[in-house]
Amino acid sequence: MGTIFLDTPRFLSAVQVRSEHLAEFSFSSNPHTEIFLLQEGRGEFYNGDQMQSILEGDLLVIHPDMEYGMRPTTGTSFRGILISIAGVFISGLPQGRLLDQDTLPLLRMETEFDNFNRFFSDIYKEACTPAIGSSEIIASLLQTFLIMLFRFTDHRPRSTTISIPQIVKAYIEENYVRDLSLNDLASVVYVSPYHLAHLFKVEIGISPIQYLIKCRIDKAKRLLTGTSLSVQDIALQVGYPNSNYFNLLFKKTTGESPGKFRKQS
Repeated sequence: MGTIFLDTPRFLSAVQVRSEHLAEFSFSSNPHTEIFLLQEGRGEFYNGDQMQSILEGDLLVIHPDMEYGMRPTTGTSFRGILISIAGVFISGLPQGRLLDQDTLPLLRMETEFDNFNRFFSDIYKEACTPAIGSSEIIASLLQTFLIMLFRFTDHRPRSTTISIPQIVKAYIEENYVRDLSLNDLASVVYVSPYHLAHLFKVEIGISPIQYLIKCRIDKAKRLLTGTSLSVQDIALQVGYPNSNYFNLLFKKTTGESPGKFRKQS
C-alpha cells in the first residue's frame, strides 16, 4: 500500500470536555480538524439538521468548518477529550478530511475503545504536563492513532440519524402541556429559532407552534368526546390555563366551539 499522509498532521491542542464546560462547545465550528472521544456518559451530537446519539466509547470526527453542537443527555455526566489537528491530508480524500463525504462522522469504537482511549489519554497527558520530548511523543502518538483510525473506518457500519424536525416533533408530542415557545424548542436542538422554523416547515409542512397547537387541539377533541370533563378542565389539561382563549383557539381551528363539537360527536 502507498503513502497514507500527503502532509504531516500537526497537533494543535487537547482539551478535556465535561458537562459543565459544554457551553463553550454547544454550537461552533473550527477551521481545523477535530476529533472527540466520549470517555464517560451519553449525549447528542448535532450536525446541520441531523442528530446522532453519542454513547460512552464513541468517537466524533469533526471536519474543518463543520457547524456542530454537542450536549450531554439530561441527568448524566459527560466527559471526553477533544483533539485539534492541522495538516490533515489523507491520500484519496479532500484536504482536512479523515472520512469521505458519504461517511457519517460518528464512529462506534466498541471493542477498540480501550486502544483509542489510551491514545487520547496519553496525548492529553503529554500536552498538559509537557516535558523533554513531549512534542515528539505527541507527534508519534497522533500519527499512529490516525493510521489506526484509517484502518478502523475501512469496514465500519454506518450510523442512523434523526432529523432536527423529527426530534422537535417528538418533543412537542411529549410536552405539549408545557408552556413552550419557539425559543424553548430551538434550545432543545441547539439551533436558532429561525433555523428551526425553516427546517420544521420544510419537513413537517407547518411551523413548530402550529404543530404544538395541533397536538393540543387533537387531545382536546379526544377529551371532549371520551370524557365528561368540563371545557375548563380540558383547557387546563392541554396547556391553556385561560379557558376563554382555549375556546377562541378551538373554534378558529375546528370551526366549532368546544361545546358544539361535543354535542355533535
